[in-house]
Amino acid sequence: MREKKLLGLTETKTEDVVLTPWSAVHFAVGGTAAQLEIGFWWFQLFHALYETKDYILTYKTNDDSEYHNSFINSVGDHIVATIGYEIGRRHKRFHWKTSTIVLYGAMVLSNKEFG
Repeated sequence: MREKKLLGLTETKTEDVVLTPWSAVHFAVGGTAAQLEIGFWWFQLFHALYETKDYILTYKTNDDSEYHNSFINSVGDHIVATIGYEIGRRHKRFHWKTSTIVLYGAMVLSNKEFG
């Protein structure tokens, strides 16, 4: 059985992590969606489809990959994105789009350090 952690830098073949540094990107995406006035249920659908794609491509079908995305990580990211959406709905003047781009860029530039 795989070990479960609430927080971690990355997931591995032996360890599932609910929240990774990528969760911050999901939070900002939620805020951006609210700022762009994407409806709550549309956002829920699109983000759930994204997480389903991640789960299928990285966890279910690719055992030899260096990338892992467990079910609990997908659920954690979806919850974080929903919290971001709700906070974004209340704070639309915050620079959500800029934050999303900066966080995503930082994660990509980290060169696979985080999962």
